[in-house]
Amino acid sequence: MTSRYCKFGGGDGMRKAQVFHSQHNTVHVVRYIGWVNYAIAPSLRQFFEVLLGEEKVTGMVFDLTRVLSIDSTNLGLLARTAIRFRERHATCPVLVTINEELRAFLRSMSFQEIFQLTDENALSAEGQSVGLEIASKGNMLNTMLEAHRALADISDDNRDRFAEVVMWLESEEEKRLRS
Repeated sequence: MTSRYCKFGGGDGMRKAQVFHSQHNTVHVVRYIGWVNYAIAPSLRQFFEVLLGEEKVTGMVFDLTRVLSIDSTNLGLLARTAIRFRERHATCPVLVTINEELRAFLRSMSFQEIFQLTDENALSAEGQSVGLEIASKGNMLNTMLEAHRALADISDDNRDRFAEVVMWLESEEEKRLRS
């Protein structure tokens, strides 16, 4: 495990991320596969906005069992989605990983405060591929800022850990808005 870009496991595997979605009654399952980086976050943010807006969603499962790497932007997006889901439904979504290194890393980021962490997933997510599109620079920057703010809001340790990143992203957003 490396904290710089959260690489877990070994091998070259897939360099490109894939994300699949399936629905089991009112529970939605999202499975991440491969090397998950910031480039897909704006598309996923939009997808989660639509999903959270649906009235009949009673549960969410995020399956990271096939993730080889995941960056802080996507971790923040997961955190943001979990917090919003919990506010709406008074329960935490489930996050599944079988990788001990990843689970330890998630715990170090206080993810047990906003997710039910488990190594078992009884639901399949071999459903439809989530459309992942290239985002504009402004949309990318806004997504990264929101994601890192969500990470910072989980705990005091995270607030300290991500303070400089959030400040830098805020200054970049201000520059972008002035130009």
